[in-house]
Amino acid sequence: MGRVELFLADTSAVITIFGSPKLRERWRTQTAAGVIAICPAVELELGRGVRSVEDHETLSRSLREMFTWVPMDEKAWARAVEVQDSLIAMGAQGSASPIDLAIAATAEGQKLTLLHRDDDFDRIARITEQKVVRLDRP
Repeated sequence: MGRVELFLADTSAVITIFGSPKLRERWRTQTAAGVIAICPAVELELGRGVRSVEDHETLSRSLREMFTWVPMDEKAWARAVEVQDSLIAMGAQGSASPIDLAIAATAEGQKLTLLHRDDDFDRIARITEQKVVRLDRP
């Protein structure tokens, strides 16, 4: 039996899946199977966009229904700094936010495929050689 691919969705992936019925349907099997996770950094970024307590409750409920959850540890933050150092050495300073670096490091450290729709993650993956899947345009 083959290994099931496990994913960590970044903020851009979550927003894209929520906003596109076509992509929501495309990834329905994986979300139903619980193989797509989010982490605290993604939840924090998504929380910035809420407009009310009710909006936040709806978002939280939707996230719980659609995604599993993985923690972030100190190693992820240390790895994020290492990758940022590499980006700076390449002349790509400022190309990836601290949150994006931490999300990528969490996926890398937990051996999860990073699901995204953000060029910064492709740039990070060229350094880390971690597996990433870029969502199609809706």
